[in-house]
Amino acid sequence: MKTATDVDVQSHFADYLRDCEREPVVITGRGQPKTTLVAVPEDEEERWRFLLSPTPAFWGRCEQAAQRSVKRAAFHMTSSWKE
Repeated sequence: MKTATDVDVQSHFADYLRDCEREPVVITGRGQPKTTLVAVPEDEEERWRFLLSPTPAFWGRCEQAAQRSVKRAAFHMTSSWKE
């Protein structure tokens, strides 16, 4: 994993964009890691998986929506049985 200062990345951004296609680049500020440059996969399905995987809030909303759908389906099933 490559490491670079924020000042160096600012001065040579295009070079670091190319570098992150081979390996992640950790960007430091005042000697401390601040962020990472990571290339996004070219394959569309992999890209979405990559972009959404670290988003717990998104997955939490997906889970809530799935639970609401199950509850609605159960309600509709029991309603139709009563008729």
